[in-house]
Amino acid sequence: MSTSAEGEVHDLMEKLQADSFIKIITSDNSLNPYLMPKTVLEGQSEYFATRIQNRQQVFNFTADSVVAWHTYLHWLVEQRLREDMMTDDKVPDLQLIVKCYTLGERYDLMAFEDEVMLVLLEAADDYDDGRDWLDADTMLLAFEASPEWSMLRELLVEEAVLGRLGFIGLFADKWANSAYPKTSRFDEEECMTKYFWKKYMVGPVEKYEVAQFKQMGRTQTRESE
Repeated sequence: MSTSAEGEVHDLMEKLQADSFIKIITSDNSLNPYLMPKTVLEGQSEYFATRIQNRQQVFNFTADSVVAWHTYLHWLVEQRLREDMMTDDKVPDLQLIVKCYTLGERYDLMAFEDEVMLVLLEAADDYDDGRDWLDADTMLLAFEASPEWSMLRELLVEEAVLGRLGFIGLFADKWANSAYPKTSRFDEEECMTKYFWKKYMVGPVEKYEVAQFKQMGRTQTRESE
């Protein structure tokens, strides 16, 4: 007589045997698509789940930024972002960050969006002393590629108003009318139960905690166990 544990293992083995690969076509690999396990992509977003359930096996993303897709697939497999997206005491590649975040918005990749947003929030936090880090080209790219409800737009507009135009009073009023800390977006309040950065997350914030350790010069986040 099999136990429930043996049954679970058997079900998993059958699932692995039945798993198939989905072809991902980007502008640099039309003749040799990337292959990703179906079960991995299904869990990433409703976009993938719905289409895979309808038996779609090939996804053509040639109209998208190829570097954004490379970054997303790297993150999906390695569970970490590329090194050139880390702050490390320098301004990260903002164009890449915008391309990656808007890719996440387009295909409902909320976990990826949040990881990218955390890098952008940290850049904003690190360079809140007036140094010139946000340029007009980045703003234009973000507004061309994002919907009007985008959290990316909201953050960049806040930074432009605060750092570029000097309307600090407007931003101070916004903070004063919110339940969030009034200084750094990573500051803590109420026994570490609230963080201002959570306002900018699009996925479940409960899975995150701020881990105050340094790796490559930046504050890291990790999923709560």
